[in-house]
Amino acid sequence: AQNGLDFSGELLDSISEYSVQFAKVGLDADDMFKIMEKGAQTGAFNLDKVGDAIKEMSIRVVDGSDTTAQGFEAIGLDADKMAAKFAQGGDAAKEAFNQTIGALAGLEDPLAQNTAGVSLFGTMWEDLGPEVVTALADIEDGAYATGEALDEMKEVKYDDLGSMLEG
Repeated sequence: AQNGLDFSGELLDSISEYSVQFAKVGLDADDMFKIMEKGAQTGAFNLDKVGDAIKEMSIRVVDGSDTTAQGFEAIGLDADKMAAKFAQGGDAAKEAFNQTIGALAGLEDPLAQNTAGVSLFGTMWEDLGPEVVTALADIEDGAYATGEALDEMKEVKYDDLGSMLEG
């Protein structure tokens, strides 16, 4: 919120609804906030769309459908291997996420990129467009220290009603 992520008034709802989906693809809280910020910076009109894009992808990459297989094939990746990486969760899934987004971003043919994007992200690709979705893995420049912030919050003690109200 301090970095402007509540611009559409839905930050808490988005965290609540989509944090599980981010975790499914190996992304932690810092990654989630960086991706939300990157999505907002590149044109997403609300955070729900960014979260929903991750949700759609997390469902599709392990569904074993022909459409998903075609999407992976179009970006030069093996669907079975990628599904196995995503299914592992953790670092393997995060690597697969970055590999998938990177391969999509690397497609120079806009028609092929669009076809693969729809196959892997569904209508969220159509809603957000390639500029937003392909930027989601480029999160190295974001800086969130959620662990540190939570530790700082724990240091503030509200032991009685008066200090709680004052806080």
